[in-house]
Amino acid sequence: MPQSRRSRWLAIDVILGVVVVAVGSFAGYQAWYRLARNWSSESMAETRRRGDLIVQQIVDYHARHGTLPPTLAAVGSNLPEPTAGLRQWIYTPNAPVRLDTRSRPSATPSPATTSSPTRLNFELRINASPSGYPTIWYTHADSQWHIDT
Repeated sequence: MPQSRRSRWLAIDVILGVVVVAVGSFAGYQAWYRLARNWSSESMAETRRRGDLIVQQIVDYHARHGTLPPTLAAVGSNLPEPTAGLRQWIYTPNAPVRLDTRSRPSATPSPATTSSPTRLNFELRINASPSGYPTIWYTHADSQWHIDT
């Protein structure tokens, strides 16, 4: 192959490489920009407000059925969407947490009172990125929203 043809192909390879890097960088910037725009204090506050509505629906479901819903779809079809991050709820129903009743003074326990009371334990989460960070989550174990930024 003559030297001028090789030089031409090398130039074309370099140009294509630069174009691929530029397009990839632009796409990455666009994805980062969308995520950053959706992770403002206003969008997080609105997401927590909407999440509170879902938490109440989960608690109501438990009151009616005696168990946590296996999925958010079991709670209802008209759930408000989050406005922050990836805009997708992640619901994790956990096993009930047993409360320690040993510290309470009581009379001799009867067979009806020997089982420990339980409380709801579930988590509702919104991630800002596919890596799961930063994130906002609600745990019913402490009934609070948490932010990890």
